[in-house]
Amino acid sequence: MIENNWSRSVLLNWLDTSLYERQGKAISNFDIHLSLPQGDLAQEITKDPYNFDLLFYNARLHCYVVVEVKTDKFNSAYIGQLGTYVVAANHILKTDKDNPTIGLLICKEKDNVLAQYALESSSEPIGISEYELSKLYPADFKGSLPSIEEIEQQFK
Repeated sequence: MIENNWSRSVLLNWLDTSLYERQGKAISNFDIHLSLPQGDLAQEITKDPYNFDLLFYNARLHCYVVVEVKTDKFNSAYIGQLGTYVVAANHILKTDKDNPTIGLLICKEKDNVLAQYALESSSEPIGISEYELSKLYPADFKGSLPSIEEIEQQFK
């Protein structure tokens, strides 16, 4: 806790999400392809399973990027939630060498006018975007999948 400069609430969050059981648990080949200590450090940043608390560092912008993914339509309340995460990253992670943290909200769909109004109410740098899953797989993919009967036949 002291070594990582974590507050009590941060420590409780890590305990709540069982970080100690997941951290460094991903299967990797870091020990083969990376020298020490880089391989050990790379392994430590992995988790298995991931809970998708998405936090990135943009090396070009020299800042943290907090990404919040929502599986439904944009709601203006999401801006306040993401803004809180951005401020928390600035307090806990950002150093004097880093630029301010950026937030990125990714929703299934959004109303551009409502999104713009919501952004004007925030004092944090936040972007809002949509995601599409339909273009990630072919339109006729269901026809190429085996039926339940075919799968069961394979197990027999």
